[in-house]
Amino acid sequence: MKKHRFDKTRSSTKTAKCAVLIATTLLFSGAIESFAYGASDWDTSTEAGLTQTIQQVGANMGIINTTLTPPALSCGSTAVDQGIGQNSWENYGGNRKIRAMLDVAWNNRQSKPINQAYSYVKQALYQTGIVPQGSLTSTKPAQAVGDLKSQGFVNLLDSPAYADLKEHPEMAPVGAIIVYAGDPNYPWSKDGDIQIHMNGGFLSDYYSSRPTNHQVTVTHENGKTVEYPDHDHFRVIGVMMKPSLKPSRAQVEAPVHLKQNQLLTQPASSQSAVLDSYYANSPKIRQMINAAWVAHKPATTFECYHAVKQALYQSGIVPRGSLHGGAASSAVSDLEQQGFVNLLDNPTYANLRNTPEEAPIGAIVVYAGDPSHEWSKWGDVQIHMLDGNGKGAWVSDYFSHNAMIRQTTVFRDSEGNAIASYADKDYFHVIGVMIDPSAAFTSVAHR
Repeated sequence: MKKHRFDKTRSSTKTAKCAVLIATTLLFSGAIESFAYGASDWDTSTEAGLTQTIQQVGANMGIINTTLTPPALSCGSTAVDQGIGQNSWENYGGNRKIRAMLDVAWNNRQSKPINQAYSYVKQALYQTGIVPQGSLTSTKPAQAVGDLKSQGFVNLLDSPAYADLKEHPEMAPVGAIIVYAGDPNYPWSKDGDIQIHMNGGFLSDYYSSRPTNHQVTVTHENGKTVEYPDHDHFRVIGVMMKPSLKPSRAQVEAPVHLKQNQLLTQPASSQSAVLDSYYANSPKIRQMINAAWVAHKPATTFECYHAVKQALYQSGIVPRGSLHGGAASSAVSDLEQQGFVNLLDNPTYANLRNTPEEAPIGAIVVYAGDPSHEWSKWGDVQIHMLDGNGKGAWVSDYFSHNAMIRQTTVFRDSEGNAIASYADKDYFHVIGVMIDPSAAFTSVAHR
């Protein structure tokens, strides 16, 4: 029996509202080069086999509940007793050894899974001195919980406050090691699995944008292809952190607050360092990006503003139900009413109209559309983010490596043949680069 694990990555072409969406390419989840530089700007990952907690407001939208935040820990909790507090949660990934572990795992990764997940995680831990060479004696990934506890790690799941991480390991701190028990009835799952959580994905012997329990295993049995949702065959049994790995001194500096009048009046050059170094590392901004990433679809559903709204609501940046506009282009006025600032109101940011790629990570970029075309008249909206390679990318209801004005809209017939295409730069223009100046944020290093 031949087995592969897939992130269900597809390359699709954007179509008009009533046109056919053609899924053309299935890529290994581990092939980050293919993910980043695939045949289309629409390479992305579906939510395969994932048990979703659906918000009532979007019951038919497949919007995943990502309202998880580090729990308010009480005295006596296992995590607090052993040194995992709120500051450690937010800054764990900024520890020098954790950053080095992520770098080693990233550099060692293969293009696809090779069934040596625990061996690769061990090497990342050994090479960075987090544990002594040879101290992890078990061979099966599911046995890593005991191995790591013997080396001073704690399992957050030992505290009931962190129970939600069993379903949503993507909400664990960057640098946490996720351990899975496997289904003993299947040879490809019986030993379990293990991953290191990095910013934008998970690492072991390969890279995946999804945790194991959100993927699909594809096997070839008796000449047939069979898909198994991994959620049914793997379960999270460990979210491992080492309390002795405290945040580096630079990671615990005082929060920085931007002032609205500074954003609107001071030269862009005097603010770029603060925005570039700090804004994306605000806990709420990171949570907004993560919420949009987890919920995105393989291709546009023409509900980009709905997706951005949900990310803003779930991260608590704006009150639920406070964004009333329907068209994506209405996001500028909606967000201004909630205290956001449009950098384009400052003349020194005028270049962002033509190069939105230079906007801060975490900025919400809003586009007006050509009113003479049904597919463009509502405008568009995207959140600026980084992919697993540290390259700029964009997320709303779908993921793209290109800003809207760098894309192409393609119309296809019922058989998938292209019948017309339009350069979106001729039909959309940037009208808002929206920043929340009330965000309090500290510089936190992430891979």
